[in-house]
Amino acid sequence: MAEYFSYVHRNLHSQIAVFEFEGNLDASSQKTLLMISNWMGNSDVKCILFDFRKIKEINGAGFILLLALFSRKAHKKKKIILYGLDKPYEELFHTMFHYPSNVEIQKTEADAIRVLLLANI
Repeated sequence: MAEYFSYVHRNLHSQIAVFEFEGNLDASSQKTLLMISNWMGNSDVKCILFDFRKIKEINGAGFILLLALFSRKAHKKKKIILYGLDKPYEELFHTMFHYPSNVEIQKTEADAIRVLLLANI
């Protein structure tokens, strides 16, 4: 069976967008992440949440693509919150990768929203 990667985009608020990922995040995800990156660069939202609850696997190429997505200059003005990462992936983000200061990791969508409320976004 072929590996897949897909996403659903929804808005929680005029200033908050959510991308729900599903499947395997790897080199074949590049085109999809580029479309998301273009959307992020053209959007007026202040915060973007990335939901990883349905991700089955993230390989090395997938991590590199994510870091490139989060590091683009056009995206540094936006708050980016990742949630739903499995423990090993969360630990990789925290220990092995230097991600930009506008990126934060939370456990759940509720935790992410709580952070945004405290920041008045």
